[in-house]
Amino acid sequence: MKALKIEIEKRLPPEANLWQVFASVGFWNENGQRVYDENRAGKMGSKFTQGEAKRLSFEEFVLNSLNSDIETLKSSTRLPNKYWEPGFTHGKGGSHIWVSNPKNERVLFIHF
Repeated sequence: MKALKIEIEKRLPPEANLWQVFASVGFWNENGQRVYDENRAGKMGSKFTQGEAKRLSFEEFVLNSLNSDIETLKSSTRLPNKYWEPGFTHGKGGSHIWVSNPKNERVLFIHF
């Protein structure tokens, strides 16, 4: 099974609050294959995620899911700034996800 890897490219300040991103990567490394397979089989997820699992490779499905997790953390209104420090940004580019600090310096590079 392929596992996501995280490269830390710049020192992360304590206020970065990115620990939940690391937890999400851990979740997808531990459960990604099962979630992907069960979505492909129609046993789990929504019609959308089931369709995505049938259409995409395992790696692309997991990266899209992780990117969605990060979007949720970033836009959480329940606990503002608890899971995502203001000024940090992220994006998905092909086969990786990046996270940049407020100076627009990439601090994390997540890939298979």
